Amino acid sequence: MQLNAARLFEFAIAAFFLSRGFLYLFEMFRRIRACSTQTVGYVAGFHEEEITQTVDGVPHESIVYTPVISYMVHGRLFRAESSCARGMTPLEIGQEVTVRYNPENPEEFYIAEDRMTSSYLPGIAMAAIGIALAAAGMH
Repeated sequence: MQLNAARLFEFAIAAFFLSRGFLYLFEMFRRIRACSTQTVGYVAGFHEEEITQTVDGVPHESIVYTPVISYMVHGRLFRAESSCARGMTPLEIGQEVTVRYNPENPEEFYIAEDRMTSSYLPGIAMAAIGIALAAAGMH
């Protein structure tokens, strides 16, 4: 099997997807293990960011909302942005949410009801794409 530039590029893309998938899964496992304590939090607001994505050469602007969550740990108030942004938000200001936080570092948290924060699917999908690309490149 001869390794030419095109084949090396295919393997690099496969390695990228495979490594990103495994890194995502590793971080997900780490976060779920570390954030072992829960408390009640409230949606305090939203950070709004306008983004531009180019599809087929045409720019499309949209707004991404990141919920800002307030929660108490040992009498101390924490207020931080969730790690999961959304195009639309089903959350409302003042809504109660379950906050899973790291007891050694309460600033590290995620919203328990947020399926994207605790979903393994993106990592599995990225790793599967990497495996498929590597297998296709070995023909």
